[in-house]
Amino acid sequence: ELREVTSLHQDGHLLQGTLTLPEGKGPFPCAVLVSGSGQQDRDESIMGHKPFLVIADYLTRRGVAVLRFDDRGVGGSVMKNIEDLKTATSKDFATDVEVMVQAARMHPEINNKYVGVIGHSEGGIIGPMVAVKDKKLAFVVMLAGPGVPGFELLPVQQARLLQSNGAEQGLIEEVIHASMSLYETIESGSSAEELRELMSELVAIQFEAQGLEVSKEIMEQAIDEGIEVMTIPWMQFFLFYDPALTLSRVSCPVLAMNGTKDVQVDSKQNLPVIESTINEAGGDITIVEFEGLNHLFQPAVTGGVEEYAQ
Repeated sequence: ELREVTSLHQDGHLLQGTLTLPEGKGPFPCAVLVSGSGQQDRDESIMGHKPFLVIADYLTRRGVAVLRFDDRGVGGSVMKNIEDLKTATSKDFATDVEVMVQAARMHPEINNKYVGVIGHSEGGIIGPMVAVKDKKLAFVVMLAGPGVPGFELLPVQQARLLQSNGAEQGLIEEVIHASMSLYETIESGSSAEELRELMSELVAIQFEAQGLEVSKEIMEQAIDEGIEVMTIPWMQFFLFYDPALTLSRVSCPVLAMNGTKDVQVDSKQNLPVIESTINEAGGDITIVEFEGLNHLFQPAVTGGVEEYAQ
């Protein structure tokens, strides 16, 4: 059974989603789904796939209600001023999830003691944020969620992406080195010149690692775009936010899952940190590592992004 759910955020934007209810008599437990980075619809539609539609269908058939919603500014989740999106970070998106968790709890067919969150990728950072603020949250599932800050995660991500494209190991190491210098410089508050110099170095090595020779114009354009991405509030937050500090304060059970072919959130880098952080804090953590699955939990060969659509 499908129900449209619309809720008003305290900042004035609407949030809209679909609640699927199992057959039979409630009240039912409920999972609220949280998408990865970038503005996505309630199905988390990506490259011809609808991962959240699949998860919602699967869980609802097994007796768990699911609420999935359009990210702010997408579909039915309308913002008065779409420009506000430019300054939003994961912390802001967490407040949208709080609103939808409340909406689920208020629904007559939902058992308000058993509402939890399932977050994919960036959603795996957001779920624990919500759990720390909301002690009544029943569970958090992290699907390919980071356990380390962005400045540690991104160099490994770049390396894995280049490996999946068959780049040489020596060049991959140069890329890692250049990106780490870049993030350190950003953290220490660099001048525009310094930032540009390091970004130029990184972009040049990345093109070389991909075996591409490009014109000066394309090179300059890539440097400009790189600087723009690094300076948006979302990225600034992501680079220096440490998910482990939040994970250590989560009191509900956590299930963290990741695939060994995930090139965006490396399972060997992130799962052990999530596990040890929650264990040391005396929390409840279950870890599942899936052999051969990528960032979208699909069977994969290289794990590279170009396989997602296949």
